[in-house]
Amino acid sequence: MQHTAWIAWLAALVQVGGYLVLAPLSGARTLAVPSRYETIQAAIDAARDGDRVLVAPGAYAEKIDFRGRAIRLASVEGPHLTRIVVPAGAYAVQFERGESWRAMVRGFTVQGGGGICCRRSAPVIRGNWIEATGTGSAAEREPALLASILCGPGSEPHVIDNWITGRGIHCEEATARVRNNEISGCTARDGGAVFATRSTVDLAGNVLRGNRADRRGGGLYAAHSAIRLVNNALVANQASAGGGLFVEGGSLELLHNTIVDNVAATAGGGLASRDAAVTAVNIIFWNNRAPAHPEIHGQAGAISVRHGIVRGGWPGEGVLDRDPLLVADGGDFHLTFQSPARGRGLRMPGRACRLDIDGNERRKEAGIDIGADQFAPHLYAHRPQAASHVAALRATGEPGTPVLLGCGPQLLSGPVLFGARGFLWLYTPVTLLALESIPPAGWLSLPVPTPRAFPAGPLYPAQAWVGTTLTAPVMLASPR
Repeated sequence: MQHTAWIAWLAALVQVGGYLVLAPLSGARTLAVPSRYETIQAAIDAARDGDRVLVAPGAYAEKIDFRGRAIRLASVEGPHLTRIVVPAGAYAVQFERGESWRAMVRGFTVQGGGGICCRRSAPVIRGNWIEATGTGSAAEREPALLASILCGPGSEPHVIDNWITGRGIHCEEATARVRNNEISGCTARDGGAVFATRSTVDLAGNVLRGNRADRRGGGLYAAHSAIRLVNNALVANQASAGGGLFVEGGSLELLHNTIVDNVAATAGGGLASRDAAVTAVNIIFWNNRAPAHPEIHGQAGAISVRHGIVRGGWPGEGVLDRDPLLVADGGDFHLTFQSPARGRGLRMPGRACRLDIDGNERRKEAGIDIGADQFAPHLYAHRPQAASHVAALRATGEPGTPVLLGCGPQLLSGPVLFGARGFLWLYTPVTLLALESIPPAGWLSLPVPTPRAFPAGPLYPAQAWVGTTLTAPVMLASPR
């Protein structure tokens, strides 16, 4: 993804000896927890607009209310060491008093019956691990009330670079921007990962994997809403109808998405549509399963597909019925060197389609690929379903290409350019860990490196040479 889903937020930060350094606004104060303020809420209550609250590692058993303040709440050491925990039946963090985009929560594990609640506010929710159980008395009265992220009426949240599990994102009369998140292992009555009614939701660069809905839309359910998906992967979701997506009324726009291995008990393993206007360009529907219409269920005239791969075929310009030859393991959605999706896509205008789900540039001269992934020799992290940790690193490239993997203590503040080969991001000393070649299948699994030659901080980068190409770095959490 354009992140390594749960930590890519680090790329926007400056790494100086610790985990997180944010440049304060002129005249802004830093309020430290617990060294100066015993609780997070006490620091928020003492803060003024423009201040930041920095929280040291630990577990904080308290409900957080921003109380309308334009402040930034962030952890010092990141979500794997800093937790906000509340009992069942409550939200851990609340934005309900008109907070703007200047209100931000970043770098926490958020655990509770509900995760983060937004009403009549537009906060930034970034770089968190959000684990909601949806349990408690409120959940018994109405299951949708407790979500991992609730986007209530009048809210306009920016949800970026989070790992979300448990209860998913619930939008009602909201406008939500959902970018570069991993949403996995979530359950709901409708919309296992994302539920939207009378809302406008823009999803870009997300992975929706292994979610389940009792009724409709294992990955996404939308009713009378305007939904746009760009560069997303919907993998191994389940529902009674619409294993990947279920839409009724409203509109659905799908650009550069990969929808594979989803399951419906009745119809529409990939997509089920009822009275909705659906347009899909550069799309992959493959290996979705259902007793009826396993890939797409709906009226062909209301579902427009161009330049796609659909198992069993579908009317439309440039639509193929050929195995896309994805990385064939563990619900991976990346293309291999041999994929027929390469170079068969249509170039789409706009910034959103310029990069793929991993941040690789789609270059016209190289050909535009179908699906969320633009094939390139690159390194990426693979995680098991509903797990926040990286289980393995994978590299794709032409079979026979040598791969050299290394890691360093931190990212360079200014990467070193190696001509057309790419940028070197690793700060010295660099530990070289593996030298292998891409096998005939077109992809290679590599062990997660454990640094020994340097004292790693909470996060450390890995990078690879794939042939003559330097890949983008992948950030990994230290085993501590």
